[in-house]
Amino acid sequence: MLIQLIFSFFGSLAFGVIANVPRRSLLAGGFTGMIGWLIYLAFQKIELGVAFSTLIASIAIGLTSKLFAKKFKLPVTIFNIPGIIPLVPGGLAYEAINHFGLGSYAIGIEKMIDTIAIGLAIAIGLIISEAFEFKINKKQSTRQ
Repeated sequence: MLIQLIFSFFGSLAFGVIANVPRRSLLAGGFTGMIGWLIYLAFQKIELGVAFSTLIASIAIGLTSKLFAKKFKLPVTIFNIPGIIPLVPGGLAYEAINHFGLGSYAIGIEKMIDTIAIGLAIAIGLIISEAFEFKINKKQSTRQ
């Protein structure tokens, strides 16, 4: 598990380099990806399913990104795009297309549905984290 966390950190950090994010935010972007992957692994251990684990990890990535965005005074996307990289189902999408190419359509469709479910879980998780932020900001503005 430690090796997976290290690779998720460096994978997110490397994507931040490729995406040309500011240098001062690279470590935070890597940390965001590592936190998301840790939460994903934790929910996978208790066997709640890949899509649900991805959803919870994506929410955590969104919230972590918001914290780093406020700390570094940078846009949230600087942190959440590299942060979601460990969750992106690229290998699964490849397997789906590969099965279509080999003529195993039933397996290809199954893997494509899993890929779409994970992609939707990532998107919904980021939307939910945005809703949390909106709700928190709304409460703070009504107090003032």
